Amino acid sequence: MTQKSIEELTFEKMREILSGGDSMPNDAIFLGDDFALLSGEPSHFKRLLPVDTPFRIDDIRIGLIKQGELKNEVNLQAHHLHKNTIAFMGKGSIIELREASADLSIIGVAFQDHYLGSINNLPVPLNGEVRDLFIEDATDEEVIMLEQLLQTTRKLVHQPRISKEAVGGMVKAIVHYVAGLCRERQMGSKQAKDNDRDIFERFIRLVNLYCRTEHQIAFYAEKLFLSPRYVSQVVKQVSGLSAKDWIDRALITEAKVMLKHTPMRAVQISYELNFPNPSFFSKFFKQHTGITPEEYRKG
Repeated sequence: MTQKSIEELTFEKMREILSGGDSMPNDAIFLGDDFALLSGEPSHFKRLLPVDTPFRIDDIRIGLIKQGELKNEVNLQAHHLHKNTIAFMGKGSIIELREASADLSIIGVAFQDHYLGSINNLPVPLNGEVRDLFIEDATDEEVIMLEQLLQTTRKLVHQPRISKEAVGGMVKAIVHYVAGLCRERQMGSKQAKDNDRDIFERFIRLVNLYCRTEHQIAFYAEKLFLSPRYVSQVVKQVSGLSAKDWIDRALITEAKVMLKHTPMRAVQISYELNFPNPSFFSKFFKQHTGITPEEYRKG
């Protein structure tokens, strides 16, 4: 069966969302064809990411929490982020906002993967190894440097005559700077990370990639070159949840995205997510959410 695409939080969708409601300060947002910059307060942020509504992004995002805190779920994993956190989210990430404090202030950029052209020898997170990284232990010096780069870019895009080359150069500088920070953290964590944690993180990455069609632990165990029993033991020990729980959570997230952001009927979604029949899908969804797929769509 041909895979249908899920509607994503594209630049066109962001433009549509931000065109309604209260006006934003002229310099709070820049939204081009393949590059965007947002410097916003909670009301602006929540317009793009309504609470408890999952979105899949089709771009790369780098941002800094300047003030306040938020709780969200990114690629199945819950995060409680606070002031001075540096965030990277790669293309295809699924984001679901849970809570944002009244004083939340964020500045960040988003760009299509082709925007920067060819950049050789990029370290993580922009070499395809991971989808998201959060640096919660950023030093004051690192935060100041990143904010200066972002603020300079913000000033450039709001000049009467925008120099695309200058803006592109600044975004490349931001990418290299954040990628370098991520590489340092990953090198340090690799030395301290135990084998079980590594297996768990690889398992989660695979679930994010294949959950729409693969619901059985055996599939993921084979990809990891381990036995299903061993994978189940490790995942439970590291996370407190079973491997099946993680697969089910991923399926529910995918279903929510489709129900909220596509016109597909529940029967179509059930087939897209490889359920044996629509009735089984409906029961599965209600078991995990307390409501039917149609009730979720209308809510």
